[in-house]
Amino acid sequence: MGEKQYGDRKQKRSNDVAFLNEIILEYHRMTYITLGITQHDNTACFDQTVNNITTLSNRKFNVPDRVCKLVTNTRKNIKYTIVTKYGPSQQNYKHIPETPIHGSGQGSENAGTEWNFLSIPIINLMEKYTEGCNITGPNGDTWKKYA
Repeated sequence: MGEKQYGDRKQKRSNDVAFLNEIILEYHRMTYITLGITQHDNTACFDQTVNNITTLSNRKFNVPDRVCKLVTNTRKNIKYTIVTKYGPSQQNYKHIPETPIHGSGQGSENAGTEWNFLSIPIINLMEKYTEGCNITGPNGDTWKKYA
């Protein structure tokens, strides 16, 4: 698990990221140091992960091939029904090549794990190839934030 992975984890709240960003912005403003930031706040990210990429990431983290095939086949064949306060809809929809349905969906049991498997390699690449920004806290702890 990447140290820079926030949200959907214990002791790694999404509020912490917002706080660190404010500190970084303020530091650079006060020191007149040029700053470029890349932020990836992936709204509804669990609904937008491409199935083939998700499967490759799962395999990278040693998810058995049988499980990957089961998940892929389930996503291709499942019928979705919209449920509102008035009850479930009478019609449903499903994955077809013309309008594919990607991702495991918000609230899915494996959505967080899949998102971690997708995002950790991206974060690791950023850590490897970017300089980042070091901030020393009042107690002497140093954080390296990759922006």
